[in-house]
Amino acid sequence: FLRRKPLQQLPGHPLRKTQCPAGYHKGCRLVHGQPNSLIKSLEEKYGASGYLELEEKIRRGDVPEHPTWEDVILWEELSRHTEALQGLVRRLEAGEAVAS
Repeated sequence: FLRRKPLQQLPGHPLRKTQCPAGYHKGCRLVHGQPNSLIKSLEEKYGASGYLELEEKIRRGDVPEHPTWEDVILWEELSRHTEALQGLVRRLEAGEAVAS
C-alpha cells in the first residue's frame, strides 16, 4: 500500500505552492489568472464591486443598458467559474480526488 502525495506537492505541478507569487492564494495559477484580471477591469470600468451591484446600476439608470448587460453576463460567468476553480483547488490541496 503506497500513500499518494497531494498533487500540489509533485514537482512542476501548477498547484505547487512554491510557484505562486507572494501574497497570492494557493493554486494561484488556476484562480488568479485572466478571469480575475477581467473582473478587476470591470470593477474599475463601472465602479462596482460585483455583477449584482452593476445590475442595480443599470436598473437605476446610472449606466447605459447596452453594452453593460453583456458585461454583467460576462462578470457573472467569470465569478461562477472562479468560485468553482477555487473549490477544486481547495479539494486538490486537501488531497481529495476530483472527478473530471
